[in-house]
Amino acid sequence: MEWRGFAESVWMPSYRRPLGAMVDAILGAGFVFGGMLEPRPDERFREADPEDYEKLNRMPGFLCLVGRKPGAAGAQMDLAVTRGIVPERHSCSREPL
Repeated sequence: MEWRGFAESVWMPSYRRPLGAMVDAILGAGFVFGGMLEPRPDERFREADPEDYEKLNRMPGFLCLVGRKPGAAGAQMDLAVTRGIVPERHSCSREPL
């Protein structure tokens, strides 16, 4: 898939899988499910490509699943972000807010 909302086009490999298969893989590997994010484009993207901006707000192009080792620090923050308690970023970055 080619992303055109940057200074240059960016090739982004795409892997389509059923949601259940992705979650099962996380749980089957012994991780705790920490949440799910559907990042949306920011205002800079709206200015660069209004048509794709509207499309990606209706049908997000990315799905980020969070898996943590049982008992790992940060799991509560993951859940707070996915529930909207903490402002969500427009990327899947897990850097401190």
